[in-house]
Amino acid sequence: MSCRKSQSVWLPPWAPFLSGLPEHRRRKRILVPIQGYVDESGSVETDRFVFSALIAEAEDWARFSDEWDACLKAPPSIRYFKMDHAAGRDGEFYGFSDVERDAKLRSLCAVLNRLKPTEVSADADMRQFAIAWGSMAGKPLSHYYFFPFQVINLAVAHVVGDMGSTQPYEIFFDEQKMFGPSAKQWYPIIRAMQAKPVQDLMPIEPFFRSDLDILPLQAADLLAWLVRKRSTPHGEFEFSWIDEYLHGVKRSRLSQKIGWELSDGSFDRSDPEYISGMSVGLEAFREVFGFDWPPKTKIERRKIRGKGGV
Repeated sequence: MSCRKSQSVWLPPWAPFLSGLPEHRRRKRILVPIQGYVDESGSVETDRFVFSALIAEAEDWARFSDEWDACLKAPPSIRYFKMDHAAGRDGEFYGFSDVERDAKLRSLCAVLNRLKPTEVSADADMRQFAIAWGSMAGKPLSHYYFFPFQVINLAVAHVVGDMGSTQPYEIFFDEQKMFGPSAKQWYPIIRAMQAKPVQDLMPIEPFFRSDLDILPLQAADLLAWLVRKRSTPHGEFEFSWIDEYLHGVKRSRLSQKIGWELSDGSFDRSDPEYISGMSVGLEAFREVFGFDWPPKTKIERRKIRGKGGV
């Protein structure tokens, strides 16, 4: 029996994690870049943290990346895109006039529009978080990055399921060296506590990559910035016109604002579903960290904060 040799290899240079899949599955694999945006420049009442995820198939992301790269290089060129730079006409947009900046934004939006991705977001009020959790929970739970990270992972899983996919997807976040590793440590625990159809869709682990290398993350940056700005009173802000140029982006009904209200303890701890979920979670915690919850020693507490290794 002879095997036909592939005439070409389809693999975007920024997606080596797809290399183990046959080409027909590689092209159709759903990829989800996620960008976080935190705006701490305003008053404490308006500080928010946003994750925005864009969902599309790998073949479409590859095409998008080529078009986005060409758009970045078109004069007046920029090396990479950050919406903060565009808004302030600094960084990569230093020296741009308002007209040049807006034209570049419209061109980049056109590229994203042609992709027609699905967008889902998690929007957290940092002031409310500080009041409800900041003084009560130890690290990493007390950092505003932790819960939105888990929420957006679950939201993406349900959106992908709603799309009819039965194959696992790949998910990658913008590099976050300070808070990302400790949040990622808990991902297997959260995944283990989900219903099996959701678990089967969720990847074994999320990746962290630089948005300078992974162009889809730059598009997610634009959406995260917009989600954050729409949270202002009446949703009015200087660049609200951008929404008109993103009509091809499908906004998921599962996007959510995260509430930080503490439980009043009224749930039924004798409920079999609650007991089963807690049992699975505690077992997953033991597998990840090597000891039982709650941590009892200084070394164990350091481990769940992402210090000292696990």
